Amino acid sequence: MVLEGNIEFSWVQEQDVDEITALFSRVFGRPMVPEYYRWQFRHQEYGGFRSACARVGGRLVSHAGFSPREWLIGGSVGLVMAKHTSMTHPGSVGLGLYSRLLEWANPRLAETGADMILSWPNRFSHPMQRNRTSYEDVYQIPMMKRMPGGDPSSTPSSIPLTETRLFNFDEWGDLAGKTPGRCLFSNVRTLRYLTWRYTQRPDTTYYAIENRRGGSVRSVVVFKLYPAREPHVINVLEWLRDPESLEADHALDQMEDLAATMGLPVTLWHNVHDYPRHHVLERRGYVPSDPIFYFGVIPLSDSEKLGAYRDWRNWYMTMGDVDVF
Repeated sequence: MVLEGNIEFSWVQEQDVDEITALFSRVFGRPMVPEYYRWQFRHQEYGGFRSACARVGGRLVSHAGFSPREWLIGGSVGLVMAKHTSMTHPGSVGLGLYSRLLEWANPRLAETGADMILSWPNRFSHPMQRNRTSYEDVYQIPMMKRMPGGDPSSTPSSIPLTETRLFNFDEWGDLAGKTPGRCLFSNVRTLRYLTWRYTQRPDTTYYAIENRRGGSVRSVVVFKLYPAREPHVINVLEWLRDPESLEADHALDQMEDLAATMGLPVTLWHNVHDYPRHHVLERRGYVPSDPIFYFGVIPLSDSEKLGAYRDWRNWYMTMGDVDVF
């Protein structure tokens, strides 16, 4: 805990969670359940809170959520902090509190071994992010969308969907490891990570489609229906496949058949430089669409260790690496 004038900076503790989620509702106009906050920021694979908050006169006024992830950094395993749930109380906007909170937190995160902070500002916060000297834009990621073909023949409630909790993730391990291909920067999709990511989130149900051949899994699509109760889109979070395989797209076939039956578009992210997978998506009718997701980095390690992180061609990133909605 550090005091600067009447501003108190500190790492988040369990007793702060209710106040943080109340601030979220005030700022964003929608609820955040405390269980989700704990899952994202406390119960991830490294365990324990790494998020930071600022208080004025004992009242929470600003928050920066940091969720640690094991990533490939320049081809070697390192540690990143995924930054989510950045917010400042409406009555304190314009006072520079959030910038000062980051100035306090960033060097301390570096001391814990973090190599970089990954940030996905929205179109409202992006201009402010770019004004911070510590932040560097890497890419603007378009949502890729495929509209459904044919006439819907049934409602979503009548479609049998298999929850990810019912799959054997052990069988996905080798495929998950191959998925990023030769990219130098990507989430390390360990069994522990996949289990946390797709079976333990308390407020969202994820589904998966497997394609198997010869007794082994050849491709997997992990997705969610959004919004859950009355979906108007299918969000693909993960597309696990061997990038060198010519027959690893059949899970997408099943995914798109399901989307056509439900009359829903399919959306996902994919790096335009990742050939031939991006080419496969284009041939299937996926086109760049709104919204655009901004992505940038706050480097914490030296440039020799980080390598060519400014070049988007070196990144493999999916919607599942972010997906806070």
